[in-house]
Amino acid sequence: MKYTGYLRSRFTTAILVFLIFTLFCWQPARAQRDSWGNSNPPPYQFSATYLHHLRQQARHVTIYRDAWGTPHVHGHTDADAVFGLAYATAEDRFRQRERPWAEALGRSAELEGPDAANWDILIHALQIPHYAREEYDHASPRIKAIARAFADGINYFLATHPDVHPRVLTHFEPWYVFAFVHDNDVSMALKQTNINLRKLAHITLPKQSPHRAGSNMWAVGPSKSASGYPMLFINPHDALHTIYEAHLISDDGLNVSGATYAYYPIPVIGHNTSVGWSQTVNEPDIADIWKETFNDPSHPLRYRYGKGYKTAETWTDSIRIRQKDGTLKTRILHLRKTIHGPILAERNGHPMAVRIANIKRGGYLEEFYAMGKSHNLSDFRKAISIEGLTYHNLMYADTSGHIYYIYNGAIPRRNPDFNWSKPLDGSDPATQWQGYHKISELPQVLDPPSGWMQNTNSSPFFATANANPDSSKYPSYMVAGKVYDHQIARSRESRRLLSRPGKFSLSEWKKMAFDTHFIVADEMLLSLIKAWKQLRTTHSKRAEKLRNMVEGFQEWDHNGSISSPETTWFCLWRIAMADTSKIQKKGFIPIMGIQPVSAGPLRKIRALEAVRKQLIQEFGTIQVPWGKINRLQRPEPGKGMMAFSDSLPSLPVPGADADFVGDIFAFYGVKLPQSKYLYGVAGDGYVSVVQLSPHIKAWSVVPWGESNDPKSSHYFDQAHLYARGKFKRAWFTLKEVKEHAAFAYHPGEKHQTIQ
Repeated sequence: MKYTGYLRSRFTTAILVFLIFTLFCWQPARAQRDSWGNSNPPPYQFSATYLHHLRQQARHVTIYRDAWGTPHVHGHTDADAVFGLAYATAEDRFRQRERPWAEALGRSAELEGPDAANWDILIHALQIPHYAREEYDHASPRIKAIARAFADGINYFLATHPDVHPRVLTHFEPWYVFAFVHDNDVSMALKQTNINLRKLAHITLPKQSPHRAGSNMWAVGPSKSASGYPMLFINPHDALHTIYEAHLISDDGLNVSGATYAYYPIPVIGHNTSVGWSQTVNEPDIADIWKETFNDPSHPLRYRYGKGYKTAETWTDSIRIRQKDGTLKTRILHLRKTIHGPILAERNGHPMAVRIANIKRGGYLEEFYAMGKSHNLSDFRKAISIEGLTYHNLMYADTSGHIYYIYNGAIPRRNPDFNWSKPLDGSDPATQWQGYHKISELPQVLDPPSGWMQNTNSSPFFATANANPDSSKYPSYMVAGKVYDHQIARSRESRRLLSRPGKFSLSEWKKMAFDTHFIVADEMLLSLIKAWKQLRTTHSKRAEKLRNMVEGFQEWDHNGSISSPETTWFCLWRIAMADTSKIQKKGFIPIMGIQPVSAGPLRKIRALEAVRKQLIQEFGTIQVPWGKINRLQRPEPGKGMMAFSDSLPSLPVPGADADFVGDIFAFYGVKLPQSKYLYGVAGDGYVSVVQLSPHIKAWSVVPWGESNDPKSSHYFDQAHLYARGKFKRAWFTLKEVKEHAAFAYHPGEKHQTIQ
């Protein structure tokens, strides 16, 4: 998720040192219209030498597309395979790719206009482009080769598709991939820091789908697997259009299949020939704020530090902002930073500096690449010791029978004498970070006696039934949510499923991946039924109107079903019973017109009455099956949610809002003013199960399809599987890939079978 913010920097006098929000200014408003008369830049002119190099590399790459359009990319080298993946994702999702890249480079206002300028200013204040270039310059030869190949693959797509007209990014450079990683770290840090930095620095959200992010992952070892082989459940949650499935194979030994994003060079979750892994977002404290003291009128840039002073660094940068007529205006930025980080805000007359973990250090691409090349647990642990990932739990299984979980992240080591949830005194050297915690110091579990482990963005201290890490041994800032595990219904349902006696067959494992049991119904319905029975004794006529619903609940098995009106009733009742403050915090849009009912007497009854009233008002009956209103539809790209329409084809889905009902089949939807139905916008971005046997077997599905082109047969083809909780095979060996390829081609050529 991305955040936008603004900084204003200019200091010509000592007084202006404290007026942080006036520290940038406009250049004279000179319209910058493109010379050819439209608002898009002209095609980039690649040199003949560079194009020759690209054509030669393309001959070393073959893209095999299976029946679902999934790219299986084979190259002579690892870099060749990455080149092919970049080209394939550009074919499928170039338009989707341009905006996140522009945001990462601090160029989103060139796409979106003035509303996006604040984010660009934040990116430049944090020097994301600068540190991305540095990381690329200092990367190892193999990582440089990967980054170059990714940029080359995109550039070759643009060179061979003159009909594609980028709005901003006419060519790509190798360091861009590092900028994107840092951009993500900034977004998460601004969300997770204990200080409300967004409010403090007037940082606001850019345009996004109104969904709540989350993910699920499980692993079972040989003792819980009927086959005797470990199994993984991989289930990242995101906007339904975001995650991309891909498979890379090279003659250098790379063979990794799984999920990635259209703007990243390798799968970030999945498996290779020996190991598999998944990840969920966690919540370590990865950002801090310092209150700086500039109190030397004769030297406005000097700030207190220890017994003396230090001098703030200043620099000038600029952003360009698209105007309504398509022209671009340039805004000059005058920025500064202290030893702690850039000045982003002011509080009570004090400039506030912010530091975010890993922005300078990097290592994200190197770590994922090393994970993909791992052969065993030792290799995998060595890979994550790079400490490039900033805020991710990891779960692992391998063909040797090991399962492993770690609460991973780039967590700064801090002096425990300070309250890190508040702004720190920047003049005190003791508040400096003391490096980062090593991997060995983070909560983790290896081969638990229970034979299973789970994480659903939940606490590491409840990863399994026993052998959990001891929370008392870890600093409070390391795990922000020591108790919030019990508030995550997906975690409670995961533990219920995994702790069942006996072993899981592969078919059971696949079914569990789309489990629709509502554990919150187990926990809440008895009290509703009890309240209704009490109501009968005092207000029999009022209770009688709810009799059919209550009796339906008494017969219901608490499983989500497209044919079940009880599923509809419970989902809507749960929303009516929700904590209003939490809903507002998550940006929730009420569904079916149901608003949370205020606290007070008979709240449970009043919430059910609200559901009954709304259903009768909308449909004339309470007998509304869940599948009638809970729909999967893909709006045309660029039109957003307003393109959802009850008159267009859509599919019924049994999954529901997992945050509120606690099912594993996560499907987050919204109801818009123009529709009667609820349309999914987020949830299961990718679902996969993997058996870590000597010949690895995997199944997967994405909720819509691989392509973003409405004309493509792979635009919505997997939706019919996903809506029914079904999988497709994820072919893995090169022999399997060739046998099941619908067609194959070299980048730059038309899709055809290559002899």
